[in-house]
Amino acid sequence: MNADCNAVFCALDNNDAIPLQVADTHGTEYFRVANTGNVGIGSAIPSEKLDVDGNIKSDQIKIGHNADIE
Repeated sequence: MNADCNAVFCALDNNDAIPLQVADTHGTEYFRVANTGNVGIGSAIPSEKLDVDGNIKSDQIKIGHNADIE
């Protein structure tokens, strides 16, 4: 995979509504960090801290302080 990156770090002020996006040269977006701090994977408008549109794979999921789901 080749990458053509123009910037690695962007500083936004509080009035800036531009999200951080990772997309290919054809415009296919892979993930974004919205100006709200929410992260979307496969979701152009993430409504939660982590918003995934699709399947996830994990060895372990922790919810709360000590709860595990396997």
